[in-house]
Amino acid sequence: MLEWAVDRAGVALDDVRARFAKYDDWLAGTAQPTLKQLRDFARYTYAAVGYFFLSEPPELKLPIPDFRTLEGSRPTEPSPDLRG
Repeated sequence: MLEWAVDRAGVALDDVRARFAKYDDWLAGTAQPTLKQLRDFARYTYAAVGYFFLSEPPELKLPIPDFRTLEGSRPTEPSPDLRG
């Protein structure tokens, strides 16, 4: 779920590692984030804290059409800002 949140937010992995020193340990399962760290991580990745307690990423549907384009092509996944 941590990797999903980072990927979904479009945040650079180096930035995540700089802000959350134990990120790699969390992924490896050798450490777990505290609730405060998890809240900070959720805020940083624009994800709800509850998502991190799911066994697999949720299927998030966009309730409105996404008409934004970048150089003539539509984004494959809407940004967290569009999702609200």
